[in-house]
Amino acid sequence: MCRGFHPNGGDCVNLRAFYLHISLLSPPRKPLPEILTLNYPPRIDESPLEISGSGVRSNAPGFLSLHRVLSAGTAVYGSRERVKAGEGARFELYAGDCKLMKGIFRKDWGGDSWKLECKFVVSEEENSGLGIKGAEVRVWLEGDPAEPITERVEMAHTRRTVRPRCERLEEIPEGRETESEAEGCCCGEGEAEAVMGGREDCLVPAVEGVGWAVDAGIWILCFGVGYLVSRASRKKVMRSLMS
Repeated sequence: MCRGFHPNGGDCVNLRAFYLHISLLSPPRKPLPEILTLNYPPRIDESPLEISGSGVRSNAPGFLSLHRVLSAGTAVYGSRERVKAGEGARFELYAGDCKLMKGIFRKDWGGDSWKLECKFVVSEEENSGLGIKGAEVRVWLEGDPAEPITERVEMAHTRRTVRPRCERLEEIPEGRETESEAEGCCCGEGEAEAVMGGREDCLVPAVEGVGWAVDAGIWILCFGVGYLVSRASRKKVMRSLMS
């Protein structure tokens, strides 16, 4: 951002004229209006503001009209209404309801020089119809001889960030083989510890196998005991019949 300086002294800046040179893209889709509005917002610090000799209350905005004077390739707007503003006075430029630019008047540190800072605030979507490429703000201060403060600004173009699409990758055969090998070795020594959750997965079938073996053993034991008891009872009955 370029900053203009001018020694003017005092606590207020005295503006003699305000000009705006706008560089346009060719061709613009939407023509700029014949009049721009220069707005001085309300001042929280209650700094003074006078327009054409009339004071403006600190809680009220001040307005000026910038009339278009040239239109061939460069749109030039200007106003010769005198303005007296305190340090830190802010201004805004409007094209109808569209806010184009904002700026501020400041004093240079350690001196009596005034500087002008401004920048575009119009969005790229709104500017796509206006076709603004850049601008030069030139403010003439009271004095003999009168000298300007000049500030040049360019439209900032932001690039859209394109996010890569996430596509599902095809399964790799080696991955399936590795996975099956890991599942088959989860109960081994050493390698089983490298597989996350491998021991827990292998404990389940092991416990189920032990439980099945215990159940089968109990069933066989009961069957054998029952067989022996029934055989002993049969012998006892046969002996009683023979006697």
